Amino acid sequence: MRSATPCSRAPAPREKSARVLVIHDALDGAQARQLLRVLRGLNTEALLEASPAGGLEAARRILIDLAVLGERAFRETRGEVARRLREIDPDVPVVVLSSEDVDGQRAGLPEVYDWLAPGRERVEPGLRRALEHRMLTWRVRTFEQEAGGPLEWTLGTGTEASEAVCAIDRAAATGYCLILHIEDGMGAEDAARRVHARSVRAADAFVEWETEESGGPVHPGSSLRGGRNGRGERSIALGTLFLRGLERYGLREQSRVLRALREGVEGGAEPRLIASTSIAPEELLVSGRLQAELFRRLNEMVIRVRALRERPDDLARLARYYLSEAGSDLGRPLLGFTEEGLEALLAYPWPGNALELRNVIRRAAAAADPLVGRGHLGPLQVHGQVAGRGRSALPSRKGIA
Repeated sequence: MRSATPCSRAPAPREKSARVLVIHDALDGAQARQLLRVLRGLNTEALLEASPAGGLEAARRILIDLAVLGERAFRETRGEVARRLREIDPDVPVVVLSSEDVDGQRAGLPEVYDWLAPGRERVEPGLRRALEHRMLTWRVRTFEQEAGGPLEWTLGTGTEASEAVCAIDRAAATGYCLILHIEDGMGAEDAARRVHARSVRAADAFVEWETEESGGPVHPGSSLRGGRNGRGERSIALGTLFLRGLERYGLREQSRVLRALREGVEGGAEPRLIASTSIAPEELLVSGRLQAELFRRLNEMVIRVRALRERPDDLARLARYYLSEAGSDLGRPLLGFTEEGLEALLAYPWPGNALELRNVIRRAAAAADPLVGRGHLGPLQVHGQVAGRGRSALPSRKGIA
């Protein structure tokens, strides 16, 4: 039985029944009828697909709570269909209906939540356990999101994004200065705040540097000195100073940051620096847009996450999460996306990353019911071209017949 992965989609609570995807090409008539009776008894909504490829396509577009595979569908793809389902949503339990020795098949297949032998007395309790596991996982995810902030829901929940979140947590424990090489709209401030909150500096201040254009500098005379300032505020010297969008800092602004650090440090105390940038810091340095001294101060650790447009699986996963969230807010559950709608989402480059994606999905959700189609998404314009026309950006189905 597989434990839930640390970072995955937390489905919003829904009024409708749990949705169960059944890939039924391996089920004979009696098995299919028995399974549907069991699912009706569990107050679920069954979505039937006749092939593994069709099942994977449905899982990308539709919000599901449980996947049930016939044994032949599992074995003919050598377990690939189960692995792909888990990649699409790591929290969805995958159950295989088996005709052989069940206990002997459990080991070595972590992508399968459970194997169920034929017979209602075995199938019904097994499916009930899987659905209860799904609901428990949702509750844990909801708690984690509320307690830990929305970082997973802006960076993403796929392998690369999950590794970045783990790297961010490791960085928090080191005390090192940090450069976050991520584009706008991907939660740079959320990441910086997470580093601060999980570090030994958490009891002290987290402050974003204010440029001259945004309203003036952090005041070095009080904020960067040790202890507490005259107003009783927490000290930045013992806390964290966040430089958002380093590529937008001119050389003069960088000099002001360095001067504040030099003049404000007292008794050896110095704030931890965290900077975000959408351009590689080495590129900024070589082009003369980043002062060498500031680069040396910041360059203790660098964490890079590719833009959302370069991670189509993560994009689709976040789109489903935001749709589930919007459906909960609107009080009317939404089923998912049409094929054309998903293709349009994957074809658009999302310069605003997760923030832009969430806004588009929420607007579309207000007009859609129950599926979000291409027309609900509005004009996704990129340099005069409309997304969703031309070559599809859907993830490859190689290996699935």
